[in-house]
Amino acid sequence: FKLASRSDVRGSKKRCVVAGTKLVQELGRRHTFHELLMPESEAEQEAASKLHATERHIADARSLRRIARLSSFEGLVATVDLPQPLRVQEAVDPRLVLALDYIEDPGLLGTLLRAAWAFEWQAVFFLPNCVDPFHPKCIRA
Repeated sequence: FKLASRSDVRGSKKRCVVAGTKLVQELGRRHTFHELLMPESEAEQEAASKLHATERHIADARSLRRIARLSSFEGLVATVDLPQPLRVQEAVDPRLVLALDYIEDPGLLGTLLRAAWAFEWQAVFFLPNCVDPFHPKCIRA
């Protein structure tokens, strides 16, 4: 639960929580999860069976809602490694770069990142006054 709710814990463990069956399945194509939490429903367990995870757990609906930080939730929840930050020197001929500062709303940050990805921007720089890009609301957006 701390991993989902606290930025300092995400930073120290170098992991974040992703919630939602579709998002977990998409990330599962390229990543191995540390923990995979699934509800008791057979459909979700079937979806989870195709994913790679170090640990698998069946969790009650209340626990999944708390971890996903949603009032209504029935889906998969997983933990995955944070991506390695890219240094400016490592960027290969970046022409479209987004620099973000003073973004305090994680939902807005998620929307900006999704738009930058859709328009094929090559890099995003988070300046010190930005909300955590691995905040659960940002990831959901």
